[in-house]
Amino acid sequence: MSFYDDYIAKTPTSEKEARRAQAIIPGGVGSATDLAEEIQRRYPVIEMLRFTQSGVEATMYAVRLARAATKKYGVLKVEGAYHGANDILLVSAGVPSTVPAGPDWMPSSIVESEGIQPGTTEHTHVVQFNHIESLEYQLKKHEGEIACFILEPCMTNGGGYSS
Repeated sequence: MSFYDDYIAKTPTSEKEARRAQAIIPGGVGSATDLAEEIQRRYPVIEMLRFTQSGVEATMYAVRLARAATKKYGVLKVEGAYHGANDILLVSAGVPSTVPAGPDWMPSSIVESEGIQPGTTEHTHVVQFNHIESLEYQLKKHEGEIACFILEPCMTNGGGYSS
């Protein structure tokens, strides 16, 4: 079960109903092909779609595609964000409070689980959520190395944040 499922389980019924209503495409959607065609109709800039079985696969393919397209290996991610159980994106996903994680503006890349290959953090760089100076610092420090920046616009693990 994913973190999002846990979030939805705690969501009030009225909010769930509102979300369902927003998700319904007029005329209904039959097959995955129908859905892909509807998405491309609404967003003509999308040339190709790939549906996956899970968010883990989706993020894994997104990082792989970004690395292939840019010929770079660096991944920039937000501290505390969960993007699936692949090694690169598990870096600093849930940093225990007993581990020194660096200052707010420059969190360290922390591996918090056994079994993750040594060197995984070499190309995974972490920024603080909603902290522009942290992002600017890492982009400048790793200029020319970053293949992608993966983030959740609303962090599932983060609770509420003020801007």
